[in-house]
Formats: sequence, structure tokens, C-alpha cells
Amino acid sequence: MSKQSQFLKLLSDIEPSRTTKSNCVTAHTNLRIFLKNHTTYKDIHLDTMLSGSYRRETAIRPKAQNGVIKRPDVDVVIVTNYDLSDSPSEVIDDLYNVLKDKYFNITKQTRSIGITTANVDMDAVPVIAPYGIDGTWYIADRDLDEWLITNPRGQIEHSTTTNTNNNYRYKPLVKLFKWWRRENPTIYKRPKGYLLELMVAENISKNNSNYAILFTETLESMVDKYSINILLDIVPFIPDPGVPNNSVLNGITSEQFKALYKKIEEHAIISRQALDTEDGEESTKLWKKVFGNEFPVSTSSSNSLYSEQNASTNFNFPNKPLKPNGPNGFGK
Repeated sequence: MSKQSQFLKLLSDIEPSRTTKSNCVTAHTNLRIFLKNHTTYKDIHLDTMLSGSYRRETAIRPKAQNGVIKRPDVDVVIVTNYDLSDSPSEVIDDLYNVLKDKYFNITKQTRSIGITTANVDMDAVPVIAPYGIDGTWYIADRDLDEWLITNPRGQIEHSTTTNTNNNYRYKPLVKLFKWWRRENPTIYKRPKGYLLELMVAENISKNNSNYAILFTETLESMVDKYSINILLDIVPFIPDPGVPNNSVLNGITSEQFKALYKKIEEHAIISRQALDTEDGEESTKLWKKVFGNEFPVSTSSSNSLYSEQNASTNFNFPNKPLKPNGPNGFGK
């Protein structure tokens, strides 16, 4: 099994299952239908859209704990016709009062309603579109008692464009980084998720289609790019594609970023060693230090269940670029 085939096998293995994806679609659809047909909220509700990693097609399979698969996290944006004169807290309260009639286990959060169901955990995020649904959206912040500009559509578009501009390798690379982050935690939970996605976006190597090379060179680029931040003890500014004046790393401390940077630096070295060695067994051993035991064992091509062609066919992102899904498509 070549290194590329090993990475394609890993990508296939960390992909959310069809059941997980179906559960996410069903949860979003049921919520949309409920709000659209609600006796009073239907006059407030303009649209409901899936957001987050499942919409951006960058989700990896949920964690397993004691042999039980955890519920996936699903972000659902609820576009309403409230305006800037309405209280952010009252808008969240209104949505909570509507949803508690349908969902038993729900919680008010700073900017959303947390919903726990048998199959998924949902964040129902109310936003307002005071200038029309095609205009600027605002998200409620109960703690600040303010409306903040938000643009999940811009984030989705950025992810799609970045993937297209990088020969459809960006989203699979993000999944590799998310899995790497899960397997190599720091004492801090953050940065992770979307923050990690954008770190990949501004460091992705544009010259290779081999995932082993892509992953290694992207790690090395991060080491170089953020070394000045480590030296100066400051967190880098990484613009939010939806709201470019905002940094997605707002709220991340220098200690949190340093902890992640140390992991990046350490594994850039190991990845380079794994990439450069000619010994297949040694290479696999090194990659397992990076990705954990999920990284597949190298075998001869004659004995492998995954030839490079088959691995590409079975995975969503084959070697040859495909036409991307339309903006309304649901991929993950």
C-alpha cells in the first residue's frame, strides 16, 4: 500500500457514517418543518439552514466513548424577521419557548439554544436579517446584550472556493488535521474545529496532490508562519472569511495557541521523517505517532484491500477533480 493509499484509507475510515449524516439531515429537516409550520413562529421564521462542519463538508466521525458513538454536533441557523431594535435576549427566549414544546432536553446558551436528541446534539442559532434575507445578518449575544454581524454563508462559500482552488484537496486535508488534533490533544480544548480549518486554509501547500506531502508541508508552513507570534507571545490574526475584520482566534489565549503550536512543531518533524523514509514499516510506525492507531498498516499492493484506484473511488475526494456540489447541497 502506497502512502497515498494509506492516507485515502484513513480518510475513508474517519468519514462520518451514512447513518450519522442521515441523522444530521433529519434533525435539521424536522426542525425546519416545525418552525415553518408553527402557529406563531411561522410569521417570524424566514429560513433555516444547516451550518457548521457538516454543511462545510469538513466533519469527521464522532468520537467513541466506552464503545458508544457520541452524538454528532449539528449547527442550524434560523433566519428571522426580528430587527436591531429587538432585544437579543428576548429573541433567544422566544425561540426557546417555541422549541420547548417539541424538544424535552433544551438549554439556553449565549448565542443559541442547545438541543439534545437521541441521535444528534443541535445548536439552534437565531439570526436576524433586518435588511432582507440577502442582506447582512446579525447574531444575538445574550451576555453582551448586542447584535453582532455574522455570515455563515460567507464561511461556507470560502470553504467551497478554497477546496476548488486547491484541486479539491482542502476539505480532505482539513479532516486529516481534525483527526490529528483529536489524537494529539493539549491541556486546552481550543483552538480546534473551524479555527483549525482556517489555519489549514492559510497554510495549505498548493504544489502537491499527495496527502502525505500536503499534510507535512502544511504543518511546516504553520511552524514558519506562526513562529513570529510565538516569539512575540501574541496570538495571530486570522480573519473570519464571513466577517474579515474579525479574527477567528479572538478569545484564544497565547498559552492556548502556544500549546497547539508545540504540537504542530513536534509533529512536523515526525511527519517529515515518515515522509522521507524508504522503509514502509518505519514510515507507518511514524505516521501512527501522528494519527494514532487508526492509520492503516502498509501492505504490498497485491495483498491490499485498497488499491490507489479503489481507495480514490470509495472516498468522496478522488484523485481527479469532480464538479463540486451546489451551494444548497448537503455533503456531510
